[in-house]
Amino acid sequence: MTLRSMPTPGIIPQMSAIRFVNSQKIIPAPSLQLALHSSYTIQIEKLPESITHEKILEVASLFGDVIFCKPIFQHNRTIYQVLYKSKYSAQTAISEFNKMEINERKIYASFLEPENRASMSVLVKGIPSKVSIDSLLRQFQRFGDVVGYCPTKLDSPRWRCSISYQTYESAISAVAGMNKQVMMQDTKPITVIFSRKRFNSEVLNSSRNKHRIRLPIVKPSREQSEVM
Repeated sequence: MTLRSMPTPGIIPQMSAIRFVNSQKIIPAPSLQLALHSSYTIQIEKLPESITHEKILEVASLFGDVIFCKPIFQHNRTIYQVLYKSKYSAQTAISEFNKMEINERKIYASFLEPENRASMSVLVKGIPSKVSIDSLLRQFQRFGDVVGYCPTKLDSPRWRCSISYQTYESAISAVAGMNKQVMMQDTKPITVIFSRKRFNSEVLNSSRNKHRIRLPIVKPSREQSEVM
């Protein structure tokens, strides 16, 4: 498969492997600050089966810093999700991907959500019951300092836990590194997403969802941190 292009003004010339439709000049944003405080995910659809992950990542990287690029298989088709570090990069990528054609077939790109903002907290879902909280924290503290967590036991063999980090970078790395990973043999992958709730060492006082057992939010002790 060969991609063709007519370079867009303002975009680096390495994009010669792409063919653009109705190309327009991109106007730089007033401020191009690298904001890990707001990361954005785009979704790329209507791609031919012959295109590779490496090619998508190569092209996506032309528009800004990519945190991760992964294929999603849905209904006998492949959709790519690309997470950028800045909103400007994501907007630029959407604009440019929507100008591209592969084998006379127009590509479609959009935000996965209108504004998929990152946070300093993540929610881990589908944790096998045999995985202890200590084991879970050891896995997630590899990505940065954990300032608090809140495990929730469900009426099922699996449980979930909200984990708060000290920085956005740590939470972003945790989502990219742990989502859809298998924690124990013969178990299903866990799901890791950003959470809007911020947890610290305070105890959670909530009477909602009485069918769940809410455990106290705990700040890792110095001894526990050293073990992790």
